[in-house]
Amino acid sequence: MRTPADAAPAHQANVPWRRLAFFVVAAQCLALTLLGYMLLNKHRSLLDELMLSRIEIEASDLETALRTGAMSGLQPGEMFRLEAMVQHLKAADPAIAAIAVLSVEAHTARIVFADDPGQLGKTLPADEWQSTSAHGFTRHDADAGPQIEVAVRDAAGVVIGGLRVRAAGAPLAAASQAMANSLWYTIAAAVGALTVLTLAALARLRAAGSGAALHRRIVVLALSSTLAASAFVAWQADRLFGEQLKPAVTAKVQGIANLLANKLEYAAALEIPLDKLPGVTDYFAGIIARHPEVAALRLSDATGGVLAEHGAARGRWITRAVGNAQVAAATDERFVARRLGELAADVGIVLLVSGLIFRELLAALLHRLPRSGGVPTLSALQSLRLPLFLFILSEEMSRSFLPLYLQSFTSGSSFLGQEAEVGLPITAYMLCFALATPFAGRWTDRWGIARVFAAGVGLALAGFAWTALATAYWQLLPARALCACGYAACTIACQRQLIALTGPAERARGLALFVGAVGIAAICGSALGGVLAEQFGFRLVFALSALLTLLALAAFHSARVPTMAPGDAGPLLGLAEVRRLFADRRFTFLMLGGAVPAKIALAGYLFYLTPLALHQLAYSPAAIGRAVMLYFVLVAAVNPLASWLADHFGWRLALTVGGGLLIGLGGLAGVAGWLPGEAAVWTGIAALGIGTGLAAAPMQALASEIGARAGATSVAVVLRTVERLGSVIGPLWAGAWLISGDWRGAMAAIGVAVLAGTLLCLGVREEGAR
Repeated sequence: MRTPADAAPAHQANVPWRRLAFFVVAAQCLALTLLGYMLLNKHRSLLDELMLSRIEIEASDLETALRTGAMSGLQPGEMFRLEAMVQHLKAADPAIAAIAVLSVEAHTARIVFADDPGQLGKTLPADEWQSTSAHGFTRHDADAGPQIEVAVRDAAGVVIGGLRVRAAGAPLAAASQAMANSLWYTIAAAVGALTVLTLAALARLRAAGSGAALHRRIVVLALSSTLAASAFVAWQADRLFGEQLKPAVTAKVQGIANLLANKLEYAAALEIPLDKLPGVTDYFAGIIARHPEVAALRLSDATGGVLAEHGAARGRWITRAVGNAQVAAATDERFVARRLGELAADVGIVLLVSGLIFRELLAALLHRLPRSGGVPTLSALQSLRLPLFLFILSEEMSRSFLPLYLQSFTSGSSFLGQEAEVGLPITAYMLCFALATPFAGRWTDRWGIARVFAAGVGLALAGFAWTALATAYWQLLPARALCACGYAACTIACQRQLIALTGPAERARGLALFVGAVGIAAICGSALGGVLAEQFGFRLVFALSALLTLLALAAFHSARVPTMAPGDAGPLLGLAEVRRLFADRRFTFLMLGGAVPAKIALAGYLFYLTPLALHQLAYSPAAIGRAVMLYFVLVAAVNPLASWLADHFGWRLALTVGGGLLIGLGGLAGVAGWLPGEAAVWTGIAALGIGTGLAAAPMQALASEIGARAGATSVAVVLRTVERLGSVIGPLWAGAWLISGDWRGAMAAIGVAVLAGTLLCLGVREEGAR
């Protein structure tokens, strides 16, 4: 007869410890590798920024001469002194690879001056210069290297010319390679130490008790050790970044000192006494405001007397002689510390993304280990989370750069215009997603979940591959349509599985797995996709998305989940079922008052209005990304608690109404005069995230309860289709208010729409609340 003591070793024998150790170490290496690529991407972007801003300073004299001639009625080709200025600028800075001055006519832009005589006379499309900023340099990443350009207008406001300066890629590549060598060495050392510690800890855990305690210990071990190693790598990266940023900052301040010296020498050549120059202090103040690397500027005479000064010196002075006088610029030693502080926020985001991806992989691996005393239904649901996460991640990978990729195929020459051309594939995606959702539910009921999921993977795989290999704009339309149909099929199949495996008491918690997987994939996908696109290009990311769909299919088939047979949900979805659902006043009120307004707020405020508002508030793209990510983090944090409350206390309607009220009040923050603009935007994001986390899963569970007679799949399909309607309305609603007002008014209009819908939800009555 076996005793409980004998049972533990038998259980331990069933645990595949070697395979467990292999996958844990592999996942840890993946997390650290991801962190390394993100840190290197941040390092390269900072170097690009410092180099291009320094080149902007050096090219400012050339830009000023071009503008002065244009306002005097001269064409760029008639400004002959520009030729010498171009050659002087090229010789002054080896970091400049090419300079071109262009004359823009109706349909073409022709190079009239260049450092390379072979470029003279070459023509370019004039359309791109019509949209180029005429109020300062804009920056672009070209294949040959980063570049800056500015358009020049005449007195009538017509673009007549432009200036383009391209930075040399070799110095940036050398600096990036040096950083990569140092950082990968650090990561390799961290991986080695982490592997030894992990294997030693797993060896100790092998003798531990079975069941949930063993699983918790493995999770804590893997996550804590990986986060500790990631923190060590990030700390070392801070030190390495500081070593390379300080010389770049010094070089830029030297460029500013040279610029000021040249301007003062020009004034001296005109026999204007330096002590009689008007507005020097104000000019210094403007320089410091535009270039925070400079702490102070000072102009002094031959005796050392100060003629003009602004700022307080916090670093060493860089001086340049101007006749008998001198101009000095002081570096701000705290600038590097501030930029490293900004980097700390980015590194924190990187660690969060690494931890979330690792958590999903580890949870799926540990799910395969034997459990004692677990809940079979919830265990089966957990096994479905990884394939759902991987598939949604494949779509979210391109979220941050898809408009840029589409723009590279547009010319703006069609009757639609460039902006409409960029938006058309996105509109096609949303439309096909909405139209395919009802059919996906019908296919799920007829052919079964496994077949529909496989078909969806096939459609998405074809769409991503076609997008990656596209050579013309028209190819993007059917490619995105395929991705939309595949996304609809796979998400409905997974959602159908979740609903079919849960009873009323577990419905909200099961649906929380769906909402949670979507949120975590959204958090990870945008950050990871942007880094990979920066490192390897847009097309490789789409190819990786195609690979992720295959991994999702493999994870789906390997998950030990009881597959529901066709027809398990009841009758097939058709117009009769849809009419039956909307014939119930409670269901109609819930859809129009809960589902539609929630998506209006998500698409209209978060995806459309928030980036525009924060851009007006001088937020960088990285900062805007962190703001949008806050929404997904809050949803992921609040959603499990709301699901538990809905399941245990039956508060489905209360949580749905409470979430809607919170979202609506957050929108009204836009017209709160006592709130600064920045605080209003963040308040709206936080309210949207918490409100959605409170309402999403309980609302879906309530809809399934109300429409139980029509079948779980019918309810899920109708809900997703109605939500797509809200996603289409949201940007249109916000855009309509932006035309006649500002983003604050549009934000408030969204809040009013959500509050009105929430009042409509009060007409819903729950049955069977405990």
